[in-house]
Amino acid sequence: RPLSLSRYPDGIAGRSFYHKNWDNEKPEYVKSVQVYSKSKEAVINYLVCNNKDTLLWLANLGCIEMHPWYSRINDYNVCTDSNMLYEDKCGLNYPDFIVFDLDPYIYSGKEKKAQEPEYNVKAFKATVDVAYDLKELFNALNIRSYIKSSGKTGLHIFVPIINSYTFEQTKSFAEVIGKILKKRHPQKITMDWDTSKRNGRVFFDHNQNAKGKTIASIFSIRPTTSATVSMPINWEELCDILPTDFTMLNVSEIVKKKGNPWKELLENKQDINKILQNVVEMSI
Repeated sequence: RPLSLSRYPDGIAGRSFYHKNWDNEKPEYVKSVQVYSKSKEAVINYLVCNNKDTLLWLANLGCIEMHPWYSRINDYNVCTDSNMLYEDKCGLNYPDFIVFDLDPYIYSGKEKKAQEPEYNVKAFKATVDVAYDLKELFNALNIRSYIKSSGKTGLHIFVPIINSYTFEQTKSFAEVIGKILKKRHPQKITMDWDTSKRNGRVFFDHNQNAKGKTIASIFSIRPTTSATVSMPINWEELCDILPTDFTMLNVSEIVKKKGNPWKELLENKQDINKILQNVVEMSI
């Protein structure tokens, strides 16, 4: 998967920046792939993290957050045999999952003017409540889903799908789901792009499924004072957890004891087409 880096070379209190285009020297074991960007009208040389050595090298660059694409390159050796990857043929136009990003816009009262909401338990519990509403809808539509903490304020729900659908199609699917949920729970959920209109509700971001959009990877550390981690969990334990429960210091032991609830995610892909009719009927 092409990778966007969130780098903090001077630590989380220092300067930070997103890094997509790698135009410097790199070790031989670090792979990259060239993808044309329509918005920038240029080729971007994305790094690909396919081995432990690359992961350690990225950490040494001050890369705290890992943001992989939702789609992957089918055959790396064949697809990178030219100056620019042929995206359609090589799979990058077809995501492996649909992402449902839930962010609370419920303020703690300690934020500075124009600041995004900071983490607070009340806001997170409101997000948990919306996640359960979404899970109820998924159950009615016979959709399998996987959930993880964002590691900051919200939650990420992934629906694995067969990679035959474009980003535009998966974004539209997520939008329909969001509208159904918002219609059912208008006091809890907002899809408004104007941040001033989100206050007191949980933001359902279907645009997170646009091509090239990325989200913090499973097990990615986040730039917080306690080094929280974006942690995969079971739906059954959602009501009992907080994002601060999972940090760089304890995640390894938790996984050893409980295992990885996302281990079989890519083995449980679903066909959107088979559930689309139910979704359409529900949205009428």
